[in-house]
Amino acid sequence: MAGLKKYLVKPLENLLTIDVVCHGVPSPKVYQKHLRELAQEAGEPVVQVNFRDKAKGWKQGETLFFTEHQHFGASKRQETYMRLFLNNISIRPSCGECAFNNKRSLADITIADYWGIDKQYPEFDDDKGVTLVLVNSKAGAELLAQVKDKAELLTTDFAKGAEYNLAVSKSLPLNPKRTFFFEHLDEYTLKEMVERCLE
Repeated sequence: MAGLKKYLVKPLENLLTIDVVCHGVPSPKVYQKHLRELAQEAGEPVVQVNFRDKAKGWKQGETLFFTEHQHFGASKRQETYMRLFLNNISIRPSCGECAFNNKRSLADITIADYWGIDKQYPEFDDDKGVTLVLVNSKAGAELLAQVKDKAELLTTDFAKGAEYNLAVSKSLPLNPKRTFFFEHLDEYTLKEMVERCLE
């Protein structure tokens, strides 16, 4: 969005922008390596991935990889690819210095997971997922007003919304083993890298 707005020079009246708070952006090379390793283990290629399967609920979500005849996966804290991601080993260096979190978004609206809703507003928690919506501009406020009758809304504030989703307000530090991980990525499987970097 920063690039788009700089390119446009002046704002367009009909342009509405929404960004998403993320934990970080993992390397595509790591993702492709994981798919290859799973395919080798299964004897057939991965045809579908579900990063946030909610069959066991939002908070206990699983990351699942499907081949035509099998599926692999575990909770997001146990699955190999997700462990590397959540421990800030496989994410891009720029994620350690995000320029657009902590109220610096250039979007009209920012959305994020409202982690901690079960502690702050338990009556609002259905374990299917709650979205935190941050309004950053007048256009964002007008957009939210247009959908208020189609959504279940609860007013909160930035501090509460950021309390359990740290990426809303700050950059997450890169793992000290990140350099080692990428230097040796071609030598070891991702499961071996988890053992060397996280255990």
